Amino acid sequence: MLPVPSVYPATMTADVASRTSNSSSEDLRTKPAPGPEPEHVHVPNILVFGETGVGKSSVINMIANSDVAGISSAASGCTLGSQSYVVSLAGKQVRLWDTAGLNEGPQGSVPAEHAMGNLRDLVGALTEGISLLVYCIRGTSRFRDAFKSNYDLFWGTICDKRVPVVIVITGLEHQVPMESWWEENAGEFEQNGMSFVGHACITATRGKPTAMGVNMYDTEFEKSKVAVRRLILDQSANSPVRWISDKKAWLSDISRELARHYETPEAKPVAVDLDRRWPEWTQTQVWCIIFVVLVSLLALLLIALEALLSGR
Repeated sequence: MLPVPSVYPATMTADVASRTSNSSSEDLRTKPAPGPEPEHVHVPNILVFGETGVGKSSVINMIANSDVAGISSAASGCTLGSQSYVVSLAGKQVRLWDTAGLNEGPQGSVPAEHAMGNLRDLVGALTEGISLLVYCIRGTSRFRDAFKSNYDLFWGTICDKRVPVVIVITGLEHQVPMESWWEENAGEFEQNGMSFVGHACITATRGKPTAMGVNMYDTEFEKSKVAVRRLILDQSANSPVRWISDKKAWLSDISRELARHYETPEAKPVAVDLDRRWPEWTQTQVWCIIFVVLVSLLALLLIALEALLSGR
């Protein structure tokens, strides 16, 4: 058997050999040299927290300028774990986390064991740390102990007091001007050791439609959206430092604190129910209740009087 030639055989014409050689050279020339790896772009993690029913999802939708987060019923709460949404603010991407089911009491819609599972999932997802906390509360007539306990849980324990916090006060569509609520109540937060790098007094609802074809609080809502987007944009730009902790130690500390959180006096059913519902009653509702009670008493009095006269 003849050996296989290592060069073009003599029977191959010169032009064919030339074309084959040129083709091989062109293939080598057209292959691009491997370039550097694309640089990883950090997307800041922003945690939005607060009690069920304060409007966290609505605030996230305002920041995103789109209905990205589902709105849950205040009565039933949200039993799902934390959800994240990547949104753009003035060309800058941020990741908003709706921390559902982490800070409810034992009578809430999320049982303690589910809350711990949600917490483990959240900690596992925060691989790039936390850049900003957004504390949502509903504006009430007085300071509540729950304001402090939730603040301590997220800022003090989960973030080890190393992450800046802003506060967003919702439900202020009847406050004129809305900003006056903070002027009247800021001192209470300071006295309770709660500090914030910024705040926004807003309404997260447009209200009912009117006969003029617009919603009752459209103007207030649009002003609120501008205020809350500016707040998040300014603080996310001014707070580039990301806090990242050892996950095992972090989760252990948070678990102990969350267990204590579920045992606080405010977690008792009666205390929570009365404290949460009374500030939400309007003056008209209170007078209606008083009127019904008085009418009922008057009816009982008339029945008793009629029975007394009939007996005679």
